[in-house]
Amino acid sequence: QELDAVAALVADTFARYRKILPAHIFDPYLRDSCDCASRWGQVSIALIEAQGRFMETVTYYEEAAHEEMGWPSDVAGLRTLAVAPSAQGHGYGRALCLWCMRRAQLE
Repeated sequence: QELDAVAALVADTFARYRKILPAHIFDPYLRDSCDCASRWGQVSIALIEAQGRFMETVTYYEEAAHEEMGWPSDVAGLRTLAVAPSAQGHGYGRALCLWCMRRAQLE
């Protein structure tokens, strides 16, 4: 159930890019970004909840090579940073990026 809420947050956050990117690029990217279930077990998904709903999320890869985008092993990475439009501009995205950086430094 929470993964569905994360997917909805990502879809809502990324919706404004539909007008900017061609459909053949945007649609597969959005589909992949919303598919947290396929990454489960390989990643850490951070969520910030406020007022009973998820407002921000980021996916952290301890091994960015698992992203299958050509990253070398022993490199951490983040992906699918999404901040609800109503929560943007308050530093939540920065907080999630810093969380990923701290995780990478500890590992």
